[in-house]
Amino acid sequence: MKSQDKPLLHLFMHIGHLLEAELRRELALIGVQHGQARVLVNLLQRGSLSQAEIARALSIKPATVTNMLTRMEQASFIERRAHPQHGRKKLTSLTKAGVGAAQKVLAVWQSIESKLFQELENSEREAMRPFLEQVLRNLGGKPPQWTPKQDKNRK
Repeated sequence: MKSQDKPLLHLFMHIGHLLEAELRRELALIGVQHGQARVLVNLLQRGSLSQAEIARALSIKPATVTNMLTRMEQASFIERRAHPQHGRKKLTSLTKAGVGAAQKVLAVWQSIESKLFQELENSEREAMRPFLEQVLRNLGGKPPQWTPKQDKNRK
């Protein structure tokens, strides 16, 4: 069977499995879970956020955010305090340890991305982007929105 006759689905599934395992392994070394990494970086880039804002930004259920933030607070990565204008809302902010963890997460992500594309030229990697974004949209997802601060950390 020729390579082009094999379903691409299997490549995507295998790549996803290997990528997930690599992320979990590398993040575990810095004491951060995969979901927590996304929250840490989001807070680093956007500042203090409510739980609802975190849930919306990361497309995860509010109950999941609540459980995750409780563990992150116990690990001293975040602190929650009353919102100054909305008494019932709480704002979540990074602690000094959380800022350090978020910066380590960005370094892990960069390292893994470099590993993923080590044999490709920048032009080849960028040529892949519109195709992968279309695949993501075909599955009902949206390409992530990066702030200018994040762009500086991406190479």
